[in-house]
Amino acid sequence: MKKLLIIGQDSYIAKAFIRHNTDFLCLGTSRRKGDSCIFMDLSEEINLEAIPDVDAALLCASVTSIIECERNIETSRKVNVLNSSLLVRHLAEKGVFTLVLSSNQVFDGREAYHAENDPLSPLTAYGRQKAELENFC
Repeated sequence: MKKLLIIGQDSYIAKAFIRHNTDFLCLGTSRRKGDSCIFMDLSEEINLEAIPDVDAALLCASVTSIIECERNIETSRKVNVLNSSLLVRHLAEKGVFTLVLSSNQVFDGREAYHAENDPLSPLTAYGRQKAELENFC
């Protein structure tokens, strides 16, 4: 069975994926220490050696609160951009397909639907961080 690393296993999307998954053996990370996961706090230095060999990865970990991102731009950027891009780069170098979740916050909200190649126009720190990560990927 193929192994999937879910970075941020405590997120709503990760929990829903795990609940409905039948194709992957899921290994998860969390900033909450516990026996059933790999400890990883993206607001701290990441131990890349602790990442197991996997076939694919799903990046769900993020500071998603618009207010929190505005209040703590440096910390939220460390999570949402710097350490997330470091992790994506590390996985890519190992040949691991990684799905990175984005947000509608990368757009300004003037249009209801966007095409994949529409120019990004974020208005919030969170939106700018997600756009920066998208541009990296």
